[in-house]
Amino acid sequence: MKSNTISLLHGKEVAGLNITKGIKNFGGNEEAYIQVLRTYATNSRKVLAKLSAVDKDSMDDYEIVIHGIKGSSASICADSLASLAKKLEVAAKAGDWTFISGQNKQFIDEAGELIENLDIMLASIDSESPKPAKDKPDSALFRKLITSCETYDMGGVDAAMDEISSYCYENETDNDLVKWLHENVEQMNFSEIVERLSDM
Repeated sequence: MKSNTISLLHGKEVAGLNITKGIKNFGGNEEAYIQVLRTYATNSRKVLAKLSAVDKDSMDDYEIVIHGIKGSSASICADSLASLAKKLEVAAKAGDWTFISGQNKQFIDEAGELIENLDIMLASIDSESPKPAKDKPDSALFRKLITSCETYDMGGVDAAMDEISSYCYENETDNDLVKWLHENVEQMNFSEIVERLSDM
């Protein structure tokens, strides 16, 4: 699967994203990098809604949110976006409402454009290399994921997730569950994963 991913990322470009540097950040594992880009696109949409609601009285909350998106933008090598997020974080810390009110919309617009472009690239990757279909996820893999989460076995978590996400499932609810699992693995919400899978 990794050899497919290599050819799929080759020649891809997204404005504001240094893909070559991003791949290096993930030790050359393009599959892992693509999965993080998927998570970034999904999670950042929710974050931008919070940022747009900032006012003078909510700068403490704004500082926390902008700090998070600064880190995630840096991790995928969206360097100019991460740099602007850092300036906004510093301004929030200093209570500089003038800077935030002047630059926040630009940040939201740039981040929104990056997410749209990521969606286009990821859809292109998916269409070029569709995953094999399966009726539903393997319950044995869910058990393996539960055990790995309970013991904080990151290698086991990654291996189970790689196998679970190597298929496209017939039921959209199962595909949504796989997306949810990726988001929560990324945030290391292992107890939430164990609880949800144990209820199934």
